[in-house]
Amino acid sequence: MPSVISAPILAHREVAPRHFVLTLHAPPIAASAQPGQFVQVRGVDWVDPLLPRPFSVMRAHRDKGDIEILYRVVGKGTALMTRWQPGGNAQVFGPLGKPFQLFPYGARVLIGGGVGIPPLLMLAEQCGRRPEAMRAATVVLQGARTADQLLCVEDFQRTGVTLELATDDGSTGHHGLVTDLLKPHISRLQARYGTVEVFTCGPMAMMRAVAETCRDGGVGCQVCLEAPMPCGFGVCMGCVVKVRGAWEIGQGSRRIKGWTMERHYKRVCHDGPVFDANEVVWDE
Repeated sequence: MPSVISAPILAHREVAPRHFVLTLHAPPIAASAQPGQFVQVRGVDWVDPLLPRPFSVMRAHRDKGDIEILYRVVGKGTALMTRWQPGGNAQVFGPLGKPFQLFPYGARVLIGGGVGIPPLLMLAEQCGRRPEAMRAATVVLQGARTADQLLCVEDFQRTGVTLELATDDGSTGHHGLVTDLLKPHISRLQARYGTVEVFTCGPMAMMRAVAETCRDGGVGCQVCLEAPMPCGFGVCMGCVVKVRGAWEIGQGSRRIKGWTMERHYKRVCHDGPVFDANEVVWDE
């Protein structure tokens, strides 16, 4: 169950231009948060803006009861957050939303950029705890415009999974889009492990390209969508996304799922933020 708590601020640091990591002591949230879930955060004395801001959980230290979020300064709320200091408090509500669904077998590709990186770091740390033989079956692909906009690189390296970088200007790693790297890795991992699942979060154009590559290659893909979430639990209808209707037969490993031409809307905060990439209507 989600918790609403006044969480002590333990640490607050700038990790890249206009990007900050906030560490909060929130034991009930740390105990149950899963990769892909998010929290709603606001100042305890906020009047303007009134509403909280949603942020993916980047880390959950269950032993210490701490969580970490990464945010980019984009408006009034996040600008106010930059003033917060250790020793203060923030109001936190969560964990919210549906997490990534992981199969116990096969290879995994995590691909993202920008502030879509936090849920992928939490997922990478979980993958890094797999047996050593399966750790090599996880690849993280991270992209950014320039090298100084790459986030949490050392944190990904510490997970023990394979990390490959791409920058639009060629200042680090592959010179080009991070999506350029996806198809070759899928082919390599399919040849070695058979089953591949892709997990992505980041700009919509990037996720759409990832979804198309996975669809064309017959590879499963889960997307963690970002949207304004005024309430965070499905009441205000402020974060809807257009999706396809679904059908499903069978159970467990014999389950077969497909999509219809029917269109309707789902709430990112309540029905997601993680969706099957084939469910999302990208081209309308």
